[in-house]
Amino acid sequence: MHDATKFAQESYVEMTQLVMPNDTNSQGNLFGGTLMKWIDLAGAMVAMRHTHMDCVTVSVDNMDFHHSVKLNEIVTLKAKLTWTGNTSMEIKVDVYAEDPYTGQRRLTNTAYMVLVALDKDHNPAKIPQLKIISDSEKEEWDRAVKRREMRLQRKNKK
Repeated sequence: MHDATKFAQESYVEMTQLVMPNDTNSQGNLFGGTLMKWIDLAGAMVAMRHTHMDCVTVSVDNMDFHHSVKLNEIVTLKAKLTWTGNTSMEIKVDVYAEDPYTGQRRLTNTAYMVLVALDKDHNPAKIPQLKIISDSEKEEWDRAVKRREMRLQRKNKK
């Protein structure tokens, strides 16, 4: 049996990558698809840490590209749980790029993703709830609820 509630810090993930030549397009910018793969991986690790189960991505939205990421930059992904439902959870991933020669760091991307936990039979499984302990976590939770409502509206229009 899983804990009924857990803190966001228990599943937090920080992942670092170096942008290599095979990660870039002809302009020397990181491929969007490569970044999306890294975001999906960071989010999956958060979900698995929170649930101790296999989890699958069901939605990625609000994938905002603020700045391009260049060859040889150090990319840091900071992923945290923002909301939990019965079987699904929302995870926010902030992406930072750092120039290794100057140390200058900037936020390049923000993504929100929804993952669902799966039991051993690959059916959606009940997950521990997120325990909110700070005003910023409460604000993030409230924004996550609004994003969930928008996702459900989009889904129902199909």
